[in-house]
Amino acid sequence: DNDERPDINERYNQGGWPTTAFLTPEGEILAGATYVPPDEMLRMLEQIDHYYNTNREEISQRVAEMIFQQEQHSKAHGGATSDLSGEIVSEVLADMEGRFDSRYGGWVSQGNPTKFPHPDTLDLAIAQAYRTGEPFWAEVVSKTLDGMANYGMYDQVAGGFFRYSTDRQWQVPHFEKMLEAHAGLLRNYVSAAQALGNEHYADVARSAIGYLRSTLSDTEQGGFYGSQDADEQYYALDAEGRKGLAAPFIDTRIYTNWNADMADSALYAAAALDDPALAQHSLRTIDRLLTELRGSDGAMRHNLDFSDKPQGGGMLTDQASMGHGLLAAYSYTGERTYLDTAMRLADWLLANLYDAEHGGFYDRVPEQGETLGRLRYPVKPIAENAHAADFLLRLHHLNGIARYRDMALATLGAFTAEYRNYGYFASGYALAVEHAGSEPTHIVIVGDPRAADTRSLAQAAVGAYQPWKLVQILDPANQADAALIEQGGYPASAKATAYVCIGQSCSAPITDAVALRRELMPSAEV
Repeated sequence: DNDERPDINERYNQGGWPTTAFLTPEGEILAGATYVPPDEMLRMLEQIDHYYNTNREEISQRVAEMIFQQEQHSKAHGGATSDLSGEIVSEVLADMEGRFDSRYGGWVSQGNPTKFPHPDTLDLAIAQAYRTGEPFWAEVVSKTLDGMANYGMYDQVAGGFFRYSTDRQWQVPHFEKMLEAHAGLLRNYVSAAQALGNEHYADVARSAIGYLRSTLSDTEQGGFYGSQDADEQYYALDAEGRKGLAAPFIDTRIYTNWNADMADSALYAAAALDDPALAQHSLRTIDRLLTELRGSDGAMRHNLDFSDKPQGGGMLTDQASMGHGLLAAYSYTGERTYLDTAMRLADWLLANLYDAEHGGFYDRVPEQGETLGRLRYPVKPIAENAHAADFLLRLHHLNGIARYRDMALATLGAFTAEYRNYGYFASGYALAVEHAGSEPTHIVIVGDPRAADTRSLAQAAVGAYQPWKLVQILDPANQADAALIEQGGYPASAKATAYVCIGQSCSAPITDAVALRRELMPSAEV
């Protein structure tokens, strides 16, 4: 089950799901494919059986060589460097430009019409359009978002995005709906609505939220369900045809990484679209993850099964995503416990998954005695490492602790020799590198986090689009916050006050939410 075991998928995926892999007794891949029809499967089994039994010596030698190469790669992977130049971002942008489908939007691989949503790639394109004002990047964003929202990729009856399109025109989708995709796409549409001034994208975001509420939300306990099954016959029907039919099966398992990512995006959307109910559900989701999926060692487990029992543990994807979710909850509420918990999570990451010699994070803590197959090899996925590095950068800017920044830079540096292999799939890495090389727009709000005037400023700050932004509420009544207020030189005031800072330079005090939004997005309507 790929959703439950992303570590196995990382090592054995043969280019899609389902993956069909034929393994040697050592767990190395002898042959593989994606879906194999029954007749072809029979032929493959006969061919592989014959090949295996007539070439045992050659196969054994090849397996020994593969094991040696994997072990050498695991030992030598990466090489921490501080050379995080702007060239990295430029090269990823160039690949995005070169592979962009200028007719229908989205990105295509040579000879393959299938189109997936790429939320990180869209984040980078939206940031580029906003910063530069170049029409090309605005076209990249609008054609792609329009293509996904207006045709077959979006369920025009019940709402929600399907997993991918099987054709260039976004007309023929694979009908599964995944929480993972919605987390990124919700952020994309809310950002584009503001960055491009297009209210239609806000409407798409509201529609997607409606689907999440009605279908993928645990309204009683908090949390978002994992997915809804594909059913070609059901989704081919219009609203009238679906009446009275049972909707496709919903996977009600709660996955830490997807829920934390969803909560992160939803808190942003809730502030931007003035949806306090969505914010409350997102905060309940974070709290549920902490209550039910945090192990005794402080690390996040991977998922709750159908009986609400925690499964899996020690995976990088869960710790990185939960870190972002905790910081989003901290920014929205000002409750310092979320920041403190994020710091403990970061410390666990650094103690248990960090490669101190070469930089970067391994994707899992090996289970005791697990030596069979490729699970015995440590792996450093670039996307998960970028997500973890970005979390540590944000944490550093919020609390000033240098070790988080240093580990983030070393992690990003470990991939400078290989990011080119990924092309635009390294968009998340490019975003993290961009963040590492620049100061964020840091909005500091001094006031009681529970007071109405503080909440008004916080909503304006959290909901406003900025490509690289942090929001921090400092409570004068909290001892730790009071020290930061004094250190920052923020004057005492009876009213909640916001300061928009970049590096050491801050705006004049702002006490009005409309004025704060105008400061953050001068060209936007407020």
